[in-house]
Amino acid sequence: MTVQDAQKRITSSEFVEWIVYLDDDASQIKTEYYYLAQIAARISGLFSKNPKEFKTENFILKFVKKLKEKKMTREEATMISKNKWLSGVGYKGKQ
Repeated sequence: MTVQDAQKRITSSEFVEWIVYLDDDASQIKTEYYYLAQIAARISGLFSKNPKEFKTENFILKFVKKLKEKKMTREEATMISKNKWLSGVGYKGKQ
């Protein structure tokens, strides 16, 4: 699917909803992550002289946002998204 096809199928408000959802979803630790971290710890321990030094917690990625980053309001995100979508289809606005 091309970017133009995506712009035709997805509204700007749907796009903003997905951005918010994915932003929130990325910071959550899921059960599968613990399972995969356990496997990684066990495998790493097999090739080490001290297998107890490999803990499950060491293999779980932590997503941290930049502290200086300002949280965007929904209205600001909507305006930015609409401007990007409109410029993508060639709309220049009122002149």
